[in-house]
Amino acid sequence: MRNRSMLFAAALVLGAGMTAPPVQAQSYSNVVLAGNPLFYWNFNEAGDTDPAADLVGTEPGDSLLPEGNATRVTSTSTTGGLFLGRAASFDGTQLTKFFSGTLNAVTPPDAWAVEMWVRPQGPDPGDRFDYLLEARAPGLSNSPGILYDYGSNNKVEVFHGARTADAGPTLTSDWQHLVIGDFGSANDRVDFYLNGAAAGSAVYTGDSPFGTTQLAVGNSVPGAANFDHFNGQIDELAVYDLTGMSISAISSKLAALATHYSVSQPGIPGDANKDGVVNGLDFDLISNNLFTTQTPGSGGDLDLNAVVNFADFRLWKNVAPADIAAQYSIPEPAGLTLLALGALGVIRRRSSV
Repeated sequence: MRNRSMLFAAALVLGAGMTAPPVQAQSYSNVVLAGNPLFYWNFNEAGDTDPAADLVGTEPGDSLLPEGNATRVTSTSTTGGLFLGRAASFDGTQLTKFFSGTLNAVTPPDAWAVEMWVRPQGPDPGDRFDYLLEARAPGLSNSPGILYDYGSNNKVEVFHGARTADAGPTLTSDWQHLVIGDFGSANDRVDFYLNGAAAGSAVYTGDSPFGTTQLAVGNSVPGAANFDHFNGQIDELAVYDLTGMSISAISSKLAALATHYSVSQPGIPGDANKDGVVNGLDFDLISNNLFTTQTPGSGGDLDLNAVVNFADFRLWKNVAPADIAAQYSIPEPAGLTLLALGALGVIRRRSSV
């Protein structure tokens, strides 16, 4: 018999009376939705010019409609081998974009994050002056504008009055995973991640809530005649509301989103360490990584939300063989109260049956 001072007992008590959701084959959309986005478009619709549905809500106005020559092409895969399906494709002409002028007008997030996969295409004339997207709120344009190569050497920028200029990452013509986080009006900070790694931070005084009434993807809303229109592909576009979160919590959230670059197919449900067997080693991995950020589907993160927590214990217990799960018992209720107060420990014992 040996003691383990992890929170398994508390996790199971929290899950008492609850049934863990069935573990299904992981898709990239599962991973994104586990992060609780405000809006999310994966562009996987079958028709090349079908509206792109928001996978979070049911408001018809949240669908992005293709305009001009906007279409779809086959997308890419994460570095972990998870295929992304289809992507929005833009030809760099004035009227081409995916657009909604009737987004569900929730309160514009003061602090926010955007993630996407992006691949610029076509010749580089020196300065492209492109928009990856423009969001608007009543009375506010460029709230924000996400710019690419807008006179700044293939850099990605945030624009709303002020610009982040050279602080952002440089894009190449390959598929790349981009995360941008605005820490809100009280913090004057924008951080960038590219391909899973931190890629710049800017002191930013633009004070740009994320507009939630209009959104143009691959262009500005009006689409200027000689600039703004992106040539390339954008996929898996998600917007997150980070309002009210602390600086450290926002930083952690951005780091978690950045792990989507390398997310992989987990294989056997409950097999946290991917050795092909669901057993006590998976429990140990969850225990050792409890409350840490991990690449979704790795390091004990069975529910794909990039954090190892109580829910992962419940998922493991739900699929572990009965004789294995029986080795991890719950203390009696009276004893559990004392354990919870004294570090929420749990005793791991071998069954004598």
